[in-house]
Amino acid sequence: MLGIPASTIAILLASAHLGAAAWCNYGWNDNGRCKDLGFSCFCCAVSGQKGGDFVVNRDIKPWASPTAAGSSSTKCLEGCPDEAVKGVERPRKDGANVKVPNDGIATIIANRPPDPMEYYRETWRLHARPERKLKVIIVGAGIAGLSAGIGLQQIGHRVTIVDRVREITEVGAGMQMAPNNMRILGRFGVLPAVAEHCNFIQEISLRRWQNNAELGTAPLMPGVAGKYGAPLGVIHRADLQHILLEAAKKAGIDIRTDHSVVKADDQFEARVQLKNGEWLEGDLVIAADGIKSVIRRQIIEHRNQKDHVTPTGDAAYRVLIPKEKMAGDEYALSLLNRNVGMRWMGPGGHIMGYPIRNNQVYNMVLLHPDKHHVDAQDGEFWTRKGDKSEMMEVYKDWCPEVRNLLSYVPEGEILEWTLNSHHPLSSWSENKVVLIGDSCHPMLPYVAQGAAQAIEDAGVLQCVLAKCSADVPLALAVYESVRKARGEAIQGSAAMTRVELHLPDGPAQQERDRKIREASRGTGDNPDLWADQTFQEFMWGTDVMRDTIVRWPEHQARARWTHLYGLTPVACR
Repeated sequence: MLGIPASTIAILLASAHLGAAAWCNYGWNDNGRCKDLGFSCFCCAVSGQKGGDFVVNRDIKPWASPTAAGSSSTKCLEGCPDEAVKGVERPRKDGANVKVPNDGIATIIANRPPDPMEYYRETWRLHARPERKLKVIIVGAGIAGLSAGIGLQQIGHRVTIVDRVREITEVGAGMQMAPNNMRILGRFGVLPAVAEHCNFIQEISLRRWQNNAELGTAPLMPGVAGKYGAPLGVIHRADLQHILLEAAKKAGIDIRTDHSVVKADDQFEARVQLKNGEWLEGDLVIAADGIKSVIRRQIIEHRNQKDHVTPTGDAAYRVLIPKEKMAGDEYALSLLNRNVGMRWMGPGGHIMGYPIRNNQVYNMVLLHPDKHHVDAQDGEFWTRKGDKSEMMEVYKDWCPEVRNLLSYVPEGEILEWTLNSHHPLSSWSENKVVLIGDSCHPMLPYVAQGAAQAIEDAGVLQCVLAKCSADVPLALAVYESVRKARGEAIQGSAAMTRVELHLPDGPAQQERDRKIREASRGTGDNPDLWADQTFQEFMWGTDVMRDTIVRWPEHQARARWTHLYGLTPVACR
């Protein structure tokens, strides 16, 4: 199993038991105790007790009323398990209880307690200026490139982002914003802006394709925010792109459009050549140029390897349905007005739907057998305009609720995306050039982690290039030590989830549905990994920035071995 025990999950952002009124940085165990995970113990500051012994009255907010929580000190007590930060002054939230409108997430974010990562930053000097300010060239102004740029500019490096397009326009459809990337965006200073544009999904409903029967549900918000220290939301990709672009400009990043990169340096020194023949030079090149990355291809060819791309046999329609198209359909409007994710599962495919843009648009992604059989190596044709009549034919036998929704899709506004699986690369970096995002771990959509994993890359790069800027290749080796195994595990989980979601009707499907019902009642694992609580702890609960800092000696030792000898010893795995 790819999950890790809940006892080892590091929850960094302020955790909230939102169904009640009490807060804690570690989330709550079933018995109501504050989780003591052995780092930065905010609970000590509000309770006057060790975190693991703090039994809380759930009807109060300890951070808002320290006296009521029994606290007379703003320092950790003697014996606090977090020796690294013992004695560090803990800021408090003062004032009356917060009035929480609607889902209340924006208010929760604005009033959350301090992020324990800040204490680690002070202790470990993460936010001290790097020993060497780097000139960083980022190829690609998508989510991965902009996030990495913001993170590196934030700690004093000088970032230039180049993109081949003349104008960075906002395109795309709905996407999920998981806790593991939301907490990093919080550290990058953009979470409040992102939250303003998010819908926060309260639960996911798992349903049968033929009759719309509900097999079970999996609770999400607000419990996810309480457990993992950051919310789970959905947003239009265009809105996220715009927020990141504006944040990058505000940070002073040099963004150059109409700059098409054709190659990196042959020895992978920190320089790239533009289409007009000009060379841009720096100290580090970050390739965030996506699934069709020219730099990825160059690195693979340099190693005399092949980029193995395998068709999954699936394609996906992506559609957006405006509210006005649903007029008169009570069921469709009920889906739009509720913050609930809907997953219909059928033979050979499934559908995911949820509202975005303040419940004004319904987003759907529809996975189905690929009839076009596009050559997996011919990436130019992986995305194409979809045909509505063809889409309706694919789903002609699905339940009336689904067919009605699809009938509201505007003509000419359907995209069809052929889904291919990429084999893992032998390495994500070469000398002073590194791959991030889809250029090194393109994700299938079955666990909705594409953007999250790209933003995790950005968070780890910020950590390693704050600590180890004097030796760029070594810093990149540390980045890879932290990120590669995890990123590829998430990649693999998507393929596993595809199999479960697309089972043909029969005994295997009936067994899957039985397990979903049991998981909904709180017993057993959910075969839909995205909705499985154990896998969520691995997927959403892992904090890669904390992992980089806390396990720095281990990662550095492993990276030095890789850096010097080109391989990782078994003993270090």
